[in-house]
Amino acid sequence: MPIVAQVLATCGVFHPENIETTIAKQLPEQLAPELRRVFSSARNRLEKILARVPFFKLPIDVEASRNVTLEELQVIDKQLGDIWQQFSKLDDERQR
Repeated sequence: MPIVAQVLATCGVFHPENIETTIAKQLPEQLAPELRRVFSSARNRLEKILARVPFFKLPIDVEASRNVTLEELQVIDKQLGDIWQQFSKLDDERQR
């Protein structure tokens, strides 16, 4: 299982075995693509962040996962985006 899915599962945001079945069935059809888009964005951002901090490890507890709303996932995606912007800003400052 990719580390990003494990981290999101540990944080209670995503359970990889349930995303396609449980959540997709609970969502109105028009909302499911938006959830996938936001999740993909959050996952990509988290992968970039974790690549910058290879010493960072989280204990994995998949049982702690829970379903989240699109709004919760959007907040997480924004927070990850803010963190990634801080990394980018530091890179820019180092290159000057």
